[in-house]
Amino acid sequence: MNPFDDEETIYMVFELRAHGKEQIIKAEYHETVHWTEIVDDVVKQIESAWGYSFDLPKELGIYYKGKNDD
Repeated sequence: MNPFDDEETIYMVFELRAHGKEQIIKAEYHETVHWTEIVDDVVKQIESAWGYSFDLPKELGIYYKGKNDD
């Protein structure tokens, strides 16, 4: 981490290479961003590059409210 980076900024770099295509996303977010906004940016980029959409649940992740309510 660069010591001169803004402490209130989250830096994200995502690289995906497959089947002759390459997508690199570099983004900055304020530290108060909800993690789903970052995931949404990645998903949108993949969807547009590969030409199909994902049917992801609203609550995506390892831990979420109600997970163990079986």
